[in-house]
Amino acid sequence: MKPTKQQVFEYIRSKGSVRVVLDPRLDGVVVPQQFRKDPTLTLQFGDSLKPPLQDFDVTEGAVSARLTFKGVPEYCVVPWRAVYFVGDTLGRGIVWDEDVPREMRTKPKPRTERHLRLVR
Repeated sequence: MKPTKQQVFEYIRSKGSVRVVLDPRLDGVVVPQQFRKDPTLTLQFGDSLKPPLQDFDVTEGAVSARLTFKGVPEYCVVPWRAVYFVGDTLGRGIVWDEDVPREMRTKPKPRTERHLRLVR
């Protein structure tokens, strides 16, 4: 059985910084306006970040903290349902395929039949 996003987040957090990739277009997500349309938004959370995170909270419903964007602190709320990847800073983690935005999913290439034809 696949662990929950919160469980993976907490495990990676115990080892270091956590990166989450999310779809900020979903209801309930609070991020700076300039990032609201980016379906590959990546945010980093951790206890040892510089500057330290303020208002850092992990609950059953979301992760939230005051994150810094170009030196400006902004309060962010990320509901777990908006998250589709949780990993470490090396990119190791888990993807929840069912939560990947539709336009980000890779479509299987149609299989084309190839026939050889003898040309004289």
